[in-house]
Order: sequence, then structure tokens, then C-alpha cells
Amino acid sequence: MTTATTECLHVRANHGPLLNVIGDHQRIILTGEQTGGTMTLLANCNSPGTGIPLHFHGSEDEAFYILEGEVEFTVADQTIIARKGDTIFGARKIPHAWKVIGDRDARMLVFVTPGGCDRMFQELADLCRGGQRPAPETIMEICGRYDVHFQPPV
Repeated sequence: MTTATTECLHVRANHGPLLNVIGDHQRIILTGEQTGGTMTLLANCNSPGTGIPLHFHGSEDEAFYILEGEVEFTVADQTIIARKGDTIFGARKIPHAWKVIGDRDARMLVFVTPGGCDRMFQELADLCRGGQRPAPETIMEICGRYDVHFQPPV
């Protein structure tokens, strides 16, 4: 782990790259590099039906804080409907998925520890420029390099 680039970092509202990661719209607020590898912070805003299929992180934990809307989470064998103010924690190596439900957009903060997954999201977003959708094999290969693994069926 490296040292953070500064003792204090002020990120103004709506700053940081805004990414379309295969339909998942997120803004990178803090990168792993900025935090010395301790965490990545993302802000997601997605429409109903948007979601991430069942997967697990081999070396990262995730926490999701719901700011608006409703999100259905599957964590291990539990299904949870999370609403404004709720927090969901997904430990490394535990399969999880999420999907925006209801009739309005959902916004959430996503904390990932340790940091660095922002590089994976940037790499995936680069493949989606111009409305392209990468092949599932390409997505799984990139995610696998970051120790993120999808469960069948993808």
C-alpha cells in the first residue's frame, strides 16, 4: 500500500470522471491512487432495471449507501430491498448482485476497500465509448485481472 497523495483532499461536487460502465453510471469521487490504496469512493446514479449480475470480489469489500430510490441486493442467499438511508455491506469472496427497482432512479455511494477498482471501471468504460457493448468474455477477462469474478449465468 502506498501513502495517500495528500493529507487532505477536497473533491468538489460533480468533479471526477463520470463513467458509463456497461450501463452502470458512476462518478469516481476518490481513486485508489488518491487514497494511497486504502479505498475507492464512487457515486452511482442509475435508472430502474440497471444492475450488476451475481459476482464476488476476491480481495475487496464493498459498502453501498442508498441516497435515493430503491435497490434490490442479493448477498449470499439473502435478498434485501434497500431504500434511502440504508447501507448494505458485501464482504470479499461473498457473491452479491444489485438491481435498481421501482419507478425512479437510484443514487448510491459505493465504498470499496482497499482502493484501486476505479482502474477496472475506467478500463471497462473505455470499451463502452460510442455506445459499444464489449463481449461478455472481454468483460470477464478484465474483471478477472482485478480479482472480480461473475457467477453463471452471466
